[in-house]
Amino acid sequence: MSPSVSLLRLTPLLLAVYLIVVVAATFAARLFYPFDLEWMEGGMLTHAWRLAHGEQLYVVPSAEFIPFIYPPGYPALLAWLSSWFELDYPLGRAVSIVGTILSTASVFFTIRLASNHRSGWRYGLIGAAVWVGTYGATGAFMDIVRPDSLGVGLLACAIGFSFSKRPWAPLLAGLFIFLAFTVKHNLAAFGLPLLIGLAWRGGRSTAFRFALTSVVPALVFVFWMQVRSEGRFLSYLLGVPSSHPVVGMRVWPGTPWELAEALPVVVALTSITLMVAVGRHLRDGKHARWWFGMAFFLLALTVTSFERALPLSWLATPDLAKDPLVDHVVHGVLSIGLSPIRTVGSFGPWISGLGVGAVALLLGAVASMIRIAWTDREALSWQVVMLAGLTLTGLVLVALMRGHHGGFINVFMPMMLILSVGFGVALTRLEMSGLWGLASVLAIMQVWMLTWQLAVVHTYPERTPTALEELVPSAEEVVAGERVVERIAALNGPVLSPIAAWMPVQAGHAPGLHLISLWDINHKSGPFYEEVAAIRRDISSGRIRTVIDGQKSIRFGVRAAYKRAGVFQLQQGELMPKSGWRTRPFAIMVPKESAVG
Repeated sequence: MSPSVSLLRLTPLLLAVYLIVVVAATFAARLFYPFDLEWMEGGMLTHAWRLAHGEQLYVVPSAEFIPFIYPPGYPALLAWLSSWFELDYPLGRAVSIVGTILSTASVFFTIRLASNHRSGWRYGLIGAAVWVGTYGATGAFMDIVRPDSLGVGLLACAIGFSFSKRPWAPLLAGLFIFLAFTVKHNLAAFGLPLLIGLAWRGGRSTAFRFALTSVVPALVFVFWMQVRSEGRFLSYLLGVPSSHPVVGMRVWPGTPWELAEALPVVVALTSITLMVAVGRHLRDGKHARWWFGMAFFLLALTVTSFERALPLSWLATPDLAKDPLVDHVVHGVLSIGLSPIRTVGSFGPWISGLGVGAVALLLGAVASMIRIAWTDREALSWQVVMLAGLTLTGLVLVALMRGHHGGFINVFMPMMLILSVGFGVALTRLEMSGLWGLASVLAIMQVWMLTWQLAVVHTYPERTPTALEELVPSAEEVVAGERVVERIAALNGPVLSPIAAWMPVQAGHAPGLHLISLWDINHKSGPFYEEVAAIRRDISSGRIRTVIDGQKSIRFGVRAAYKRAGVFQLQQGELMPKSGWRTRPFAIMVPKESAVG
């Protein structure tokens, strides 16, 4: 092997290792930070605190506590671990980091199993690095006190065991998808494509083993939680979110747009690989039109991917006020409406029509593929069925989650994981076709892009900084936070701190509700909307002796019944969360008739 060939093969591996090490170092630098990296961290610790003290989660909403719209798996694990370790930020982040390690290892082994080729280990490492490299594109949620990383880690294990041919693997795959469901219930959706793929591979017996350890315990778990919570469990998990509005532009075209911006080479290569794989089986003329429809959709998405990543000046979004109409037509055809027209704020009927039409053709191609495969089981391999099912499920799921009011970019994590697996498998297919040089170049391009995104201040729609140096708190912030905690410790309790929910616990007070939980139930069609008025009256009564308000007021009776007794002296940016909704403690509020402060 010549030196140039060795260098071309080695370069993507070195970049992959470098990217993993850099992100791991960021995890280590953030692990022991004693305050919120994301504003819901303290609220999740509050959930674990309640379980550790024998209190229930899914209670009637009150000024004391309102649960998040998640299952109890993650805080229950923290509560159990608190018997041996202090219940605080490092414990919660350590669990999330373990979840990220699980998902990274699972990506590596899944690519090896799915590719079934000697080069699988090389592209497994690259796929694992791509997954870790989406740390910034998913809001830096892989190492914080939230259920996302643990849930995705368990999902990744389920996917990995589904690709194993060991007779006991379907049992473990089912168990892990069940555990993922107890951490984030929407991850249960991936059980369907796994079930279909396993049935495709091994028939009913294999699918039955998977269902035995996934569906059965899930039903028992839901029944038990419903009984314990007096029917409120599913009301919080399903009823509350269904009352929230949907931001349509985030669903389409926002979701493919944001995915393509983060992983342009991945989206391009997996799209082309899917076109080629399906095209081999759609030789019948009556199915060719569906293949061309799918090819048009995926090719347009590929072009848009590179437009979003580079961007290409000749594909830049036209300005309606300046550029000629032909630019809009060309742009609309190439991007199928994935990029908005500036100065209009909408996508226009013709451009959006192209996009919707392309989606219809794509669905037609999928339906045609299923029809052919149903009559000829050998037409498609079970690996293709499994990966295609996971991809389609993930795209629909994350689009709905992103469109959900308040849906942040962390919802892309499951889809990023699946795309990383697909990327590694697609690279292996190139290697098997003799195009190892192209595989190496594409791997270098994507890993380098992710490394670059984490090396500069690159902002996503919510203006979340993803440069690694911007994600690591300074020593001065720790000192400032300690001053705030000392001041809260001297206040009269009970203390309500809805935007920094764990600070009262650090100061020796009992925890209270988190503001996002109150926002969640404050929708007229929701199951707990009537309780909001009672919570507002309780807060306005002045029974709560101290309220920690934010830069943007909490409202819900605080302004009417409380007066400012002081503010926290913080420098610009101090104690500001590094991701998610960015707010911090600002003012100490006491009842207006009280002189306490």
